[in-house]
Amino acid sequence: MDRLRLPVLLGLSLAVGLLVTAPQRAEAQGTFYVVELQTGMSEAAYQRGDLGLSFGVTAGVTFKLKRLPVRWYLLGNLTSRNSVVEGRLGSAGFTAERRDLDVYAAQRFVVPVYRQIRLFAEGGLGQRYVQELVTRSDLGAQRSGQHQLLIVVAGGVQARINETFSLGLRGEWMPLSSDGVLTEALTGLSSTRNRLSGMAQLGVHF
Repeated sequence: MDRLRLPVLLGLSLAVGLLVTAPQRAEAQGTFYVVELQTGMSEAAYQRGDLGLSFGVTAGVTFKLKRLPVRWYLLGNLTSRNSVVEGRLGSAGFTAERRDLDVYAAQRFVVPVYRQIRLFAEGGLGQRYVQELVTRSDLGAQRSGQHQLLIVVAGGVQARINETFSLGLRGEWMPLSSDGVLTEALTGLSSTRNRLSGMAQLGVHF
């Protein structure tokens, strides 16, 4: 897991640096389409786990009313969140792996703050597809899949480097519980409530 964290932390550091040092002249004109790549870390799916790698892609359309400073984004998002935890239940050792594939539509509001800097807030609704793999020393490997209602609340800061590219940092909160039924039954672990994620994003605007 430490090997996964290093490139993510380096990416976040680079994004912060570019947000701070981006040229003030980069006051991009409005565009109509956006594609964003995101990567970062999410809270573990289970309370005893470590942070897990998350990555995803967002695409959509943007529009703005001339008399209002707010720009609206209509977006579709596909994000994978991964989590691994090891432990023991009595005399049996186990490894629990989980991958959440989040598919949702979102509405984003973007407000310019100063020059190239924008703040944004976002709300999304969709489905989470959960794949679990639990390997126990006394039972072998057990798999399970399910899907659940997903709500995502996000916010962050974005810098338009020029008319085409932007860099940003975003935080995400998922208020609904996302129980891993198989893992809870075979390991005694409790699912993490109100999971949080932090990610850097690279946007292409056209």
